Amino acid sequence: MSDGSSKGRGQLFLYLTVVVVYLFWGGNFVFSKVALKEMPGTLVAGMRTVIAAALLLAVYKGRKSDGRPPLRLDEYPRLCMIGVCGIAINQICFLVGLSLTSASHAALVISLTPFMVLALAWFRGQEAFTSKRAIGLAVAVCGMLLLQRPSGSAQTASLAGDLLILAGVS
Repeated sequence: MSDGSSKGRGQLFLYLTVVVVYLFWGGNFVFSKVALKEMPGTLVAGMRTVIAAALLLAVYKGRKSDGRPPLRLDEYPRLCMIGVCGIAINQICFLVGLSLTSASHAALVISLTPFMVLALAWFRGQEAFTSKRAIGLAVAVCGMLLLQRPSGSAQTASLAGDLLILAGVS
């Protein structure tokens, strides 16, 4: 087998993986909205967290060693706490917020993530807050506030829902 053919298959796999990620990411808002019609947001968030934890644990246990030592038993409680804070709270904010707003608002608010990361990094002293970054952040926040204008959309949206989703991003 030639090296070029192997490289081509690797790139194809990469592109297909990116397409699948975008399909899952884009469908997330619609499928979550459908699930919220049947169950409360906290239940959906709990189910997603448990399913994700089980899948990640299976992947972790099934992977080949990459030279790092395996997790020690005393590291599992800390890892669980990180999961609860980083995943469960995020999902509760996202799904309860989504139950109060439209899927299109949720998608646009989630797009503020890079700006929230910049603001947090600046607050922690890890990034400089330049005028270009300040303008970008202001434009992003103004865009989110413009979403609150009434529209002819059949979907209902609320500032409370948008702010909960924004809190989950943080």
